[in-house]
Amino acid sequence: MTLFEALRDFSFVSVNHDNKWYQWQINETSLPLSIKLLPGTNYQQNHKLKEELHLRFKHSAQNSVERLSLLNYYISEWGGIRANKEGKLEEYAKSAPIDLIGRGKDGIASWSKALVLHNPDKYAIYDARVAVSLNCLQVDKQITKKELYPLLPSRNKKIEKANTRLKHIAVVDGWQKRNSIPFMMSI
Repeated sequence: MTLFEALRDFSFVSVNHDNKWYQWQINETSLPLSIKLLPGTNYQQNHKLKEELHLRFKHSAQNSVERLSLLNYYISEWGGIRANKEGKLEEYAKSAPIDLIGRGKDGIASWSKALVLHNPDKYAIYDARVAVSLNCLQVDKQITKKELYPLLPSRNKKIEKANTRLKHIAVVDGWQKRNSIPFMMSI
């Protein structure tokens, strides 16, 4: 079984019209530019919010205050990454997807969120939770050609513990080290 097949199978079983298992709550008081949440489950609200952020981002000027506000919200507030150096968010707001991708692993938890605002149907977030999930799925589903996706540091103790364990499993079981990061959706 490939990782793609495992992700596909997991999605067929776990993803449905309301996804009540998804518990990422949105703080309505911090939404930018008078965006309002629609009623629904956390999953439905997050999905609609991502669409709205994308539409507004797409229709704003490359160097506009609006674009920076949307990006700041999605990375800092929604994504919880508040440690970006001064000017980084402005760079992300002005950068084209190809330029963001060219940055490599450095800052990926932030700039991959910027990619999603460019096109959520093409790009996916890559952060510490995604990295651990991709690697754990390979352990759980007996993937034939295991690759260690780049693990990212996290303030979350469970993620850091998983990173340590996954590194050990990868070494003991002889996983290939994957140098590139899966930032684009291929489904």
